[in-house]
Amino acid sequence: MGDGYPTKCYATGEVTSKWSAGGIISYIHSYQQDVSYCFGLNTKITKETGTSTNFGRIAGNNFGAPNNNYALGTMQYFSSPTATGTTTFVNAQTTQNGKDGITITEAQAKQQSTYVNAGWDFTSVWKMPSSGGYPILKWQE
Repeated sequence: MGDGYPTKCYATGEVTSKWSAGGIISYIHSYQQDVSYCFGLNTKITKETGTSTNFGRIAGNNFGAPNNNYALGTMQYFSSPTATGTTTFVNAQTTQNGKDGITITEAQAKQQSTYVNAGWDFTSVWKMPSSGGYPILKWQE
């Protein structure tokens, strides 16, 4: 990842990975790297191979210093593409500084105050879409 660190970001949709599967980033390699003030709003994370537990709502594998991250409590994970059923992160490291982030609800994910409390700039960078939903960049609407 070099010197770039995700901050004040979010991801949606489904994630599928062969090794480490994370909602924001697959692998935090070093204690000098972090993911900060990000929101994992993914619906599903699938790990394609192996038997390890390298998946998380924010980071698939964490040897770094994630901080102040959040994720949907309804996010599902599957340990293989053929796994069935609904599995949520029951043993999630649900702290702001863990690889799974603090659990939030869908309703909280659609409230501007949730992001403002995490330090996002709604004056010049972000805005809530008039149709509702997750934040967008000011120029997008």
